[in-house]
Amino acid sequence: MKKQFLLLAGITILFVGLTNNTVGAQQKEVASKSVEVKLVDNLDDERGYCFDLVGRAYNPNITNLLQVNTCLSYRGGLGSDQAILTNDIAERKFRITEFDVCMTATEATVGGGIILAPCEDKPLQDFTMTPEGRIILTQYPELCVTASDKDKTECKGGRPTHVMRPVYLDKIDARKDSYQLWVLREEIRP
Repeated sequence: MKKQFLLLAGITILFVGLTNNTVGAQQKEVASKSVEVKLVDNLDDERGYCFDLVGRAYNPNITNLLQVNTCLSYRGGLGSDQAILTNDIAERKFRITEFDVCMTATEATVGGGIILAPCEDKPLQDFTMTPEGRIILTQYPELCVTASDKDKTECKGGRPTHVMRPVYLDKIDARKDSYQLWVLREEIRP
């Protein structure tokens, strides 16, 4: 947990430097790392839940909604359909590196879906990870990325079985912390 907190703190510092237009030598020294975006609370699965594309890693459907799926790092590496670069997050883009698509809100309202689309400089792709771990739509800071607390689907193709949940925008609510607080994780569990 300490490594996760330090990585989150590092991203926050990097973000503050970018928003103040003070990109200095210290920031240039920070190498981008691949991470998975994981709910802090593992909910009902010890592997936890990470951002994920719908479909198999080698053939995902990048036109679908983003989901959270059982984190794949238990296999010894980050899933190609779950890996995001820390520098992209610091620049307020959540880009699935392997497929060059960005997290995009369908609309800036409660219940708005989260899809994947080609990366562009537009408000519905501008997300900020707050120091406490919420991922907010930057121009609508009352809205954050939330995993469903009701809908979940088991995928019969994975062993052990993978579990998926939809994600959407919802109002920040401390009662929903288990579904709204995220951490960046780079460590790999064998």
